[in-house]
Amino acid sequence: MMIGDLIQRFDNDAVAAETLASLGDVALLADIAVAAAEQNVTLGEFATMSVERFVTLASDEDWLRMFTRVTSASDPGAAFLHHILSDAVRNTVPSVPAQVAPIPSAQRR
Repeated sequence: MMIGDLIQRFDNDAVAAETLASLGDVALLADIAVAAAEQNVTLGEFATMSVERFVTLASDEDWLRMFTRVTSASDPGAAFLHHILSDAVRNTVPSVPAQVAPIPSAQRR
């Protein structure tokens, strides 16, 4: 699995869904679907944003953990993607602020 090529094709929902399913972790796939729905994005968009977030915000410790996992894997690309998506699901922060109900004008005084 060539991650760069794959991420570029994640705008295709079928490719994204097939790739995520191929990771073989049904619970992770369900968690990704929930997190993507909460952020109102597709599976592919969530995966792409997760990779971008990891690449730009991961600490040295995060990178070390990821490399340790990837170097011992039979499919480093799948291990990379699984690691990043697992991390993204655990640390998902809604990208859109919660809606706050407006204060009725009678209560503003």
